[in-house]
Amino acid sequence: MKALLLKWTRTEVWSAVVGLVSLVLTTAGNLFPGTPRPTLIALAVFLFASVLWFIFLITRSAFVLTGYGDVMSFLESLAVTARQRLWTARTHLGEADEEQPYFELIEHRLKDPRYPLEDFRRVIRVGPRSRQHVEWLVEHFSQHANAEVRYLSSVGPQFDFMAVDGRIAVIGFPVVGGKRNIGAVVLRRRKAVEGVEAAFISLWNDCQANVLFDGSSSRTHDDVRQLKERIRGLFE
Repeated sequence: MKALLLKWTRTEVWSAVVGLVSLVLTTAGNLFPGTPRPTLIALAVFLFASVLWFIFLITRSAFVLTGYGDVMSFLESLAVTARQRLWTARTHLGEADEEQPYFELIEHRLKDPRYPLEDFRRVIRVGPRSRQHVEWLVEHFSQHANAEVRYLSSVGPQFDFMAVDGRIAVIGFPVVGGKRNIGAVVLRRRKAVEGVEAAFISLWNDCQANVLFDGSSSRTHDDVRQLKERIRGLFE
């Protein structure tokens, strides 16, 4: 189920449910001799249409999500279901307060002994407005050996993106209309995802001298406090 949810949106999941219900109703109708023939035909047509629609949805190589709620819900499902690696890049200077549940899910995956996220990397642009987010990352992620965060010394690409397990990638962008009105392009074709991963690796290598922290399980709470003190200069 986790492997399916990694690529399925809520629309696709509900389409599968509708298709399953249609199959049950069609089967039940054929089992009862008294079911009117027009009803059987209507159920069969609806089942056929549901199956075609579902196949279309799950075989899309790319699609667009719009609206803050839908985008974040999809990102959270990726955080929960990622198998090995989750790479993220963020180039704007927002506070990221509203994205907190998403990062809390990642934190849970990093320390989950049964199903750990093995490779979390993040490239972030630092500035006064991102200070709270950076300090939270240091406090909650720096003690995990499977996490590393680097920062941009220049503006970098003007969009945010992520790649998961080499199988799915998401590129975020603002939508005209005001706060919280955002969208995302979701890529599920392997070659396209590999291209996003290559862009991330290039950006990651460019930030080789700008390591915010390299996670370590031996880092103590006192080490975390000292690390936070050392990075305060980035916000001055």
